[in-house]
Amino acid sequence: MDQTQFNSQGLGSTAHLRYVSVFALTMVVITNTVLVVGFVALGAIIAGTATVISLVVLSPDPGTPSPTLMPSEAPTVSPSEVPTASPTEEPTAAPTMAPVPTFFPSFRPTVKTPSKVTRAPTLAPTTNSSLVEGYWWWTWDRTTTAPVDTNLGKFISKIFPFWSSNNNPHFIAIAFSGWANITIALEESAQLYPYLTSTCQNVYISVGGGNKFGYWTLPLLEYLNNAITSQQLQDYTGIAYDIEVLDSGLTHAFTESFAIARNEGLKVLVTVSHSSPYGLAHRNTTEAAIMMSTFFADENIDYLSPQLYSTGEEYSNDYSITTPGTVTWADYANAVSAVVPSIVDASMYADAQTYFAAQGVPLSGFVQWQQV
Repeated sequence: MDQTQFNSQGLGSTAHLRYVSVFALTMVVITNTVLVVGFVALGAIIAGTATVISLVVLSPDPGTPSPTLMPSEAPTVSPSEVPTASPTEEPTAAPTMAPVPTFFPSFRPTVKTPSKVTRAPTLAPTTNSSLVEGYWWWTWDRTTTAPVDTNLGKFISKIFPFWSSNNNPHFIAIAFSGWANITIALEESAQLYPYLTSTCQNVYISVGGGNKFGYWTLPLLEYLNNAITSQQLQDYTGIAYDIEVLDSGLTHAFTESFAIARNEGLKVLVTVSHSSPYGLAHRNTTEAAIMMSTFFADENIDYLSPQLYSTGEEYSNDYSITTPGTVTWADYANAVSAVVPSIVDASMYADAQTYFAAQGVPLSGFVQWQQV
């Protein structure tokens, strides 16, 4: 075979091969494209299926309400985790004192809140040197204390006719604060003590009163008893128990306190609002009557002093008995202690003598309420 024939045949074979190669390459491209499209479609199908499954399986039924937490399942916050506001000011310590009761009777709207009445007392027309003369010295009224440069004896002699320079042993000066808390009563009375003891032999401290600050409770009575036995009242001659507003069931506790005071060498004066404690009589007239009958028979009471006033500003004695109540002035004839009524001023004592004499009750003196 010559060279021309060979080249002709060779060229024919090369063209055939070219066609085959192009066809094969085209098939590869088509196959890859189909595969790519298939994979993309498969991915789309899988993703769509997953979405549908999540919507169907995980979403709640539209007809079923969304679940809510029960109160017991609700999350709680520990108290230590709750933020608190910082105080805007430094806290102040509560005063150290016995508790003061919140009860105050509403049936006596006019509380005995003393105010000074300007009038010169007319002295009692008697010369009985054994007459007991007392004076309720208000601890809060600075104008009634004797001046530093004034002799207390001379000052008192202008008020009471029986006061003498040799110190009348029957005169009683009572430091009155109106508190049933003995600690406060002592603090309030301390300012008067130097004046009262400068020339007066008998200085009493008053405990109790006619309003909520003078309200008696068993803890306050026990508090007083502790003060007595611990010698906190040793500088005083006696105690004036002002019994007007109080808890029920204290009759025996009071008699025990009187006995403790007497055992410690202290005198005992008991004063009540009119014929019996008004706060107790309003709640239980029977208990008030029993209390007074007990007081009448108590030999540990030196002086019993019913108050013949309500406001402390009367110009004549008020002989009303405590109402509601059954204790009368005639019942005071049963008292074993000396009866020395508290009156507004000394000028009313003669009338009190006449009135009580008609009730069969001899009087041994008086205690003046009004400040001079």
